[in-house]
Amino acid sequence: MVMPQQCLEDKFIYDTVPNKLSIRMPKPNGKVYSATIGKKKIGHDAAMEIAITKVREVGSEMWAEFWSDILNNPTLLKELPHSVEPTLTQEKDRHGKTVIIYRAIWTVESNGKRKRVCKKTRVNTHGYEESYRISKQQILTAYDQWLPLIRFLKENDNPRFVNSQLELR
Repeated sequence: MVMPQQCLEDKFIYDTVPNKLSIRMPKPNGKVYSATIGKKKIGHDAAMEIAITKVREVGSEMWAEFWSDILNNPTLLKELPHSVEPTLTQEKDRHGKTVIIYRAIWTVESNGKRKRVCKKTRVNTHGYEESYRISKQQILTAYDQWLPLIRFLKENDNPRFVNSQLELR
């Protein structure tokens, strides 16, 4: 069988050990799936074919409907937020007074570069609950495209999202 020069599954297969191919894939729970395929007896091409088949089977089993997203976007898991919760902080305003705020922080991509966006909501102006709700809504709107994936990661006990609320209270 003729193998394609480069396929999407190759990014999970490493030829680091002389007689083995290593498979390393991220799991939805934040851990890493590892396996090795011996290539000394069967040859590199046959081992590569077995490794690609294994990556396809295990990946689609672990990631379900999100497997194609993981394959097609190599930086997808890095682009997801570390948290979908707003941060409660204190800072000084321009007059030197301490102000309590909620920060909604997310990233956007423009011209191929990622840019961090931070919106602040004053607790003094809106109150704690309303400030939280406004900030949370901004974060959920920013990551609206990836909420099903984040929900899937949360259900699989991914430490980044295990304590996150994905709906407004």
